[in-house]
Amino acid sequence: MEDDEEERMAQVRLRLHKPMVPMSYEVPRSLAMPLVADMKLVKNGFLTKSPAKIPLDKIVEDYLASLPKATAEEQENHSFADLSTRFIVDFFNEWLGSGLLYETERSHYNLQIKQAKKAKVIEDSENDSVNFRASGHYGLIHLLRLFSKLPDFLELDSQYQVELLNKWVTKFAEFLESNLNRYYDPLADYEPKITKEELIEIVNSRV
Repeated sequence: MEDDEEERMAQVRLRLHKPMVPMSYEVPRSLAMPLVADMKLVKNGFLTKSPAKIPLDKIVEDYLASLPKATAEEQENHSFADLSTRFIVDFFNEWLGSGLLYETERSHYNLQIKQAKKAKVIEDSENDSVNFRASGHYGLIHLLRLFSKLPDFLELDSQYQVELLNKWVTKFAEFLESNLNRYYDPLADYEPKITKEELIEIVNSRV
């Protein structure tokens, strides 16, 4: 399993250096609103809690479990969703540290890496972040940040692959929309603790 994961990560890195077909994706409005709120909260000194109450690994597990597998077509769709999800999770783990954090979040991110190394979760002394599984520590908000940046981060081999990935992202986004209240609670997901009144004031501000 470790070899398989390292091979997938190598494929992610390889794709970042090949001339490929650009991807386009627009985050649905219902998911874009938490992103806007997130930006305003961070600018006002609030930070997402990490480890998240429900990390990306658990969200992905729930999503795959929600897919039907009764018919051959459904099994094929489930296999495709599983492969696509693994790719995005690997991409998330590869890019979170360098592309999905605000500057104010970086010190806590580095602290978690040091703690993981001290606990011997990480054995690679040359690059501590390689084996730090961000998807086990960060949740919905950082996933949405990734979705919003996919066109900037990701280019694929062909238009066909772009269409396939767009299809998967759309389906996954529909699942997130349906379960948004389960995976996102701005009153509980940030620190220091924020009141409902403060949240409304910040979200409605022009900052």
